[in-house]
Amino acid sequence: MTRGTLFYYEGDNAVWSSAEYNGDMYHGTHDEPKGIGDDVIELMANLKSLKDFEDVLVKIDKIYKYDEGNKAYSIVEEAIDNFIEDTIEWIDKERLDLKKHR
Repeated sequence: MTRGTLFYYEGDNAVWSSAEYNGDMYHGTHDEPKGIGDDVIELMANLKSLKDFEDVLVKIDKIYKYDEGNKAYSIVEEAIDNFIEDTIEWIDKERLDLKKHR
């Protein structure tokens, strides 16, 4: 099972998040063909507005059927700052393969 949260960056002061979807948010492979990650990437590829993002959430939530699944949540600057710091720390400690080597 893999979890996934989607984000839509509208501008420096406008970042939107989906609910966290639990399960099957991975890329489909020959061994695990049922992941919806590839479908999600395709749906998110041409977003031009918050409405487009909300439409994607409605499509994805037809699978999950969460009460909060169709909503976009505004992410405040403090949350973004904390998230970025946490992400950088995680990459530094756990995922050296994600860092660019010179």
